[in-house]
Parts: sequence; C-alpha cells; structure tokens
Amino acid sequence: MKHAAAALSIALSLAACSAAPPAEVLDALDAQMAVQYHDCVPLGWAPVAVGSSYYPGYTATVANYEEFLDAVWRGRIDDSDLQRRDARDVRTVLDRLVSRGLLDVHRSRGGYNYFLRPAAFAYFYGSSIYGNNHDSLPYLCYSTIVPQQILAMRPIAAPYRLRGANVQWYDVSFSWTAGGTAAWAADPVIRSHSVVLAPVRSPASARVYKLGRLWHITHIADRGPMLPVLANSSAWR
Repeated sequence: MKHAAAALSIALSLAACSAAPPAEVLDALDAQMAVQYHDCVPLGWAPVAVGSSYYPGYTATVANYEEFLDAVWRGRIDDSDLQRRDARDVRTVLDRLVSRGLLDVHRSRGGYNYFLRPAAFAYFYGSSIYGNNHDSLPYLCYSTIVPQQILAMRPIAAPYRLRGANVQWYDVSFSWTAGGTAAWAADPVIRSHSVVLAPVRSPASARVYKLGRLWHITHIADRGPMLPVLANSSAWR
C-alpha cells in the first residue's frame, strides 16, 4: 500500500508539472459552458418557494404520447385551473412569452393551448448537463455562465477509469459571470418570475480530464448546496 501511495503521489506531482496552461483550460470551459444555462424562466409551471430555493408545484406542461413526433414542449391551462392563483401566475408568464414571440397560444375546448415557436428552440432547457436541473424541468433560459479566469488547478486521482484511455483528472476553480442575456428577457414580468440555476455564485469548481488534446468537463459545483434560487421570492405566490 505504501508503494502504491508513493507511486500515486509521484504521478500527481508529474502531472502537475505538465498541466496545460490556464488559457487552454479556460478556452475549454468557455466552449462547454455555452450550454450551462443560468437565468431562466419556468416554462409552464409554478415554483413553490422553500427558503431561497423551490420545488415544482402547479404545472401546465403536457406530453402527448399518442403522436409519433410530439412537440418539443406543449402546455395547456384549463379554464377551471384559473381559479388557482398559481395557475394564473403561470398563465401570466406564458402570455408574456407569447407577446415576445416565443410561444403560440390557441383557445380550444375550455382552455388555452401553448406551443413553442421556432424562435424559442435555442432557449429551451429541459435536461441536466452538469447537475443543475435534476428533475429535468422545462425552462426558457436567457443567460449562460461565462468563465472569466482560472483561479486554481490541481491534479486528482481518477474518480473512475475510462475504457482504454490513460487520462489525467483535475479539479479546477474558476471565476465566472452571467452573460449572453437574450433581448426577450428585458420584460420586467419575465425577469421577476425568473430563477437562477446552480451554480449561483462565483467562484465555482469543475472536475475535468484531458483525453488526447481535448479537455472534458464532468462536474460543476459551487460553494453552496448547488440548489437553484428564485430571482424574486415574492413573484410566485
């Protein structure tokens, strides 16, 4: 065991000496963070506040499994739902997105049907690339994380081995800002009903590895619990 520990220590020391310059790592972070969304508006559902974070409450999102090719996202609010305040809040946000050209709405059989327009496809987020949307909830996002500077970089033991690959892993600390804000998010109602996906504060850390000439990100974290927060805790009632 002592020999194995010594070998690992030597390997990590050598890797530290040969680590790529921060500029190369920063370029890789910047390219891959282009899909790490930050400021978003819940699409067709109402957050229920828990402290500064939330969980999903009323939802107007529907899925139609009878169709071979369903829409990217569809929503419906029945007239009977509008007796609820949270349903009325969801409708307010959806109608603002309609006015911004991101959704279409059609009146049909006692309710309102909402569909994404092509202009919204670039902003739709319903996955969890780096663990910031565990429930894969639907959002329209209007900003992303933009890495600014590599603050620290240290080699680590591989958390798992890649088949047939000899790679070196690193923990990287970096500062960032929110950038690339979409014009449609200037609407004050949309802004007040937005959420901030994790990481919510800078600096953040990333777990990365280099395979060949390419850097890959496997994990992003901040110094908090990696929970999303409400932009305005009083907007959603």
